[in-house]
Amino acid sequence: MVWELEELCRKRALRNAINKPAGTKLFLNVNPNVLLDKKFESGITSKFIEKYKLQPEDIVFEITERTPIQSKSLFKKVLRHYTEQGYTVAIDDFGSAYAGLDRLCNIKPAFLKLDASLIRNIEVDDVKKSLVKHMIQFCNETSIKVIAEGIETEIEAGIIKDLGADFVQGYYFAKPSERF
Repeated sequence: MVWELEELCRKRALRNAINKPAGTKLFLNVNPNVLLDKKFESGITSKFIEKYKLQPEDIVFEITERTPIQSKSLFKKVLRHYTEQGYTVAIDDFGSAYAGLDRLCNIKPAFLKLDASLIRNIEVDDVKKSLVKHMIQFCNETSIKVIAEGIETEIEAGIIKDLGADFVQGYYFAKPSERF
């Protein structure tokens, strides 16, 4: 029931985005294989962004890491269709599960969300620090914005700032909110 769950979450997130501040983005989690679900309904996002007076530029499809992409050619075709309409794409939890270098090269996202496992204890792990530093450098060279996830301490925040991530998220800054 991948599509049913995705549809429910997407509709609710879009409805709640009516109150989001202007100029901010709404990140929608997307299972990469939802397109293969027989019940998948094409155009549902467009229908609801029109209804709630949002713009495609407000929406980022955040590709989740939990499953492999079953049909890369179909997936790339659909992503191209959405990006041509003005939507952007992110890779969620980069560095965990199926969110690796192959996915990065195939999707070419606008945003790369570094998994919290790369951030946790970065202050005592030179391998993590070097990897994050070079991922940020790579992203800068390829015009990909980096979001460091899972920042829970002032030390982690300081290191990530020094390494040059574009955006941060985590309990150190705020707990998740149902405000929007």
